[in-house]
Amino acid sequence: MKTLFAFALSILSFGAFTAVAQTKPASTGVCKVVGAIKAPDQKPAEYVTIALLRANDSVSVKGLTTDQTGTFEFFQVKEGQYILSVTSFDYKPFYTKPFEVKSGETSKQLETITLAASTKTLKEVTVVGNKPLIEQKLDKTVLNVESSIVSSGGTAIEVLQKAPGITVDNDGNISLKGKSGVTVLIDGKPTYMSNAEVADMLKNMSSASISQVEIMTNPPAKYDAAGNAGVINIKLKKGSNTGFNGSVNASFGQGIYAKGNGGINLNYRQKAYNVFGTYNYSQRKNMQELDLSRSFFAAGTGNLSHSMLQNADMKMPSHNNRFKAGIDLFLNPKSTLGFMVNGSIGTWESLNPTYSQKVNPAHQSEGSSYSQNHITEDWNNFTYNVNYKLTLDTSGRELTADVDYAQNKYGSNQLYNTTFYNSQGQQDPGNPQLIQKGVIPSTATIVTAKVDYTHPFGKKLKMDAGAKTSYVKTDNAIDYYNQVNVNEWAHSDSSSNHFKYTENINAAYINFSKEYKKFSFQVGLRGEQTRTEGDQRTIDSVVKRDYFQLFPTAYVKYEINKSNTIQLSYSRRVNRPDYENLNPFRNEIDPYTYQIGNPYLQPQISNAVEFSHVLKGKYTTTVNYNRTSDVMTMVTAPGVRPNSVYVTNKNLSTQDNYGISFSTPITFAKWWNANAYASVFHNGFKGKYLNDDVNRQQTSFSFNAQNTITFGNGFTGEVSGFYNSKMIDGILDIYPMWMVSAGVQKSILDKKGTIKLNVNDIFNSHKFKGAIKYSGMDIDVKNRWDSRVATLSFTYRFGNSNLKVSQRTSNNEEANRAKQGKD
Repeated sequence: MKTLFAFALSILSFGAFTAVAQTKPASTGVCKVVGAIKAPDQKPAEYVTIALLRANDSVSVKGLTTDQTGTFEFFQVKEGQYILSVTSFDYKPFYTKPFEVKSGETSKQLETITLAASTKTLKEVTVVGNKPLIEQKLDKTVLNVESSIVSSGGTAIEVLQKAPGITVDNDGNISLKGKSGVTVLIDGKPTYMSNAEVADMLKNMSSASISQVEIMTNPPAKYDAAGNAGVINIKLKKGSNTGFNGSVNASFGQGIYAKGNGGINLNYRQKAYNVFGTYNYSQRKNMQELDLSRSFFAAGTGNLSHSMLQNADMKMPSHNNRFKAGIDLFLNPKSTLGFMVNGSIGTWESLNPTYSQKVNPAHQSEGSSYSQNHITEDWNNFTYNVNYKLTLDTSGRELTADVDYAQNKYGSNQLYNTTFYNSQGQQDPGNPQLIQKGVIPSTATIVTAKVDYTHPFGKKLKMDAGAKTSYVKTDNAIDYYNQVNVNEWAHSDSSSNHFKYTENINAAYINFSKEYKKFSFQVGLRGEQTRTEGDQRTIDSVVKRDYFQLFPTAYVKYEINKSNTIQLSYSRRVNRPDYENLNPFRNEIDPYTYQIGNPYLQPQISNAVEFSHVLKGKYTTTVNYNRTSDVMTMVTAPGVRPNSVYVTNKNLSTQDNYGISFSTPITFAKWWNANAYASVFHNGFKGKYLNDDVNRQQTSFSFNAQNTITFGNGFTGEVSGFYNSKMIDGILDIYPMWMVSAGVQKSILDKKGTIKLNVNDIFNSHKFKGAIKYSGMDIDVKNRWDSRVATLSFTYRFGNSNLKVSQRTSNNEEANRAKQGKD
């Protein structure tokens, strides 16, 4: 504890010292562009919006508002041709003539601009230019979902399935370049869910609410160290333009079952404040058909004893309300105070009839069972945020602070009704009907606070520093009851439990970035102290941990010439167990399958190195190596009941992952553009499983591509697809998967509306097949779902469409690991 606080204190003390010591504001860009805006009476034009646009295509590069003096300063402006756009409710829109920022120029003074008074309602200013579907940046890959047609009307999980380097398995677990342990953020904030709950949320989140997906394999020290495979940040659409504006969206999809989404996004901005709010509702019915084959062998002989064949046909309707509302108060030109609340309220249901049959080696039935399972879940999750931003001077010195309070409530009611039959198909009198119910309430309370400070030194050196603390408390109970008579239930002490868990993480970081001629450097160090306590109250068992870890990051970039750039990066990261995976409950899935948490599960540590080459700013080749110790792996083992198995998580020894990937945009014709991504990677797992040595190796291949076609008359189309070869995850073999989707869109209503029609998984090929054949275990699994869906969607934008100024959101890591419920 003392070590961490000394580390944090040294960072903040250094930041405070440098803030006091600096007396002259420093420029932080290639060139500084300055100027002044005056009203018709020659007084300063206060708080007008200015955009720096590229002259060749009018795409926005930077944006700001004037202060009380009517002046403005743009920093870090690179050489090129630009124009300024000036907009305000009180004045007519104004555009400057093109001007040039030349190489080696450090400051450029523009002529004073005098605006004309507005005599009528201003027409909206439209910034021309569409973002490319995929952008490669210094520390991340950006998928611009708003530019995708085939993603419209779908879900967030379907968006990720089309993203470069991302693989999603049948349970919605996400891996990046063959590595599991990905941290998912929403608007830079964790989701306060376990991995399973994150998957359920993404399966039901409308893609219409998503603006971008940021993929970071080696995030800088500013981000929490969680997520050994990297970070995926899903940025939701925000209505944050000047004046009043908003949008509405609706979609209807038809697969085997119907699915609908609808939402509204509103924003109202004035000089002193900005009010915003979003609401999205989804009503979906999904299905899942699961086939399992489990072979059991006679002890000591290795001969097949019998097999268990299971088929489950699940129907899963869900309803979810997701919302966000807040206000930003512009206290003065340099400080902003914000308040925000977001959350979700919803229900999920599973009707899960399951047929199980025991067969001998000659495939003759030795008995069977039929289960009618019914599970209902409900949740309400609220997160409250207070944030503050202070711009200390025009050099780029900035202080931000966030406090979050989240409370998540989740409840589940389970009812299992199983009837057993003999080999002749008649009800077995020696094996009476089993009727069981489960009541599972769960709550999680999370409080986090953090502060970040940015301080430039001269033109090309910048320091970032900050500190964060978080406190998590979860309370999980599970009570199972066996039916004795029609209205009489007996409590099952062996299956019931009560588990409380608390966690406190204190963190601090410091990061330096510098440009020197053709070199760019960035080094950072993050320290995190973790204190946990798991109390299994039923048997009075307490597991405590207290440890401190350091997480360094480093990047170096070298511009060989205008056509060739190389970059090398390194990071050390941690992936802590989900709260749910630490919970030692026995969660019954069916009479032959149950799940158990592991309170002794250790966090896994990963060290990753990447080397990249970018040709002509477009063609990227990346070589990566990652080693993970104490890798957490889901394993299956024989259960305590006859013919049963259980699923749990255990630490294997190591995972080695290395590979090479290629990303390129392709222009086939003026009307046909494409983005392609290909990756070849090798996974190796070593450790112990059921007292056997694990040494599994597999080289895999992944490819995806998006094609955009312009037809004319406002019509555009898109065709996308992916292919994943055979992969491994611990002891699990994952067989190849592929999918092709296509869509078309047209702008209508004076380009304020967009209508889209797309078909996801045209050939209905997206299915999961896997196997576990290790250490006496022989399991085959097949899983299919409602993947082929035709969707018609509509979006309409209204109000002032001037340039955007995005709201800030805080960033916490704990959220990915708390049970919350399905979205």
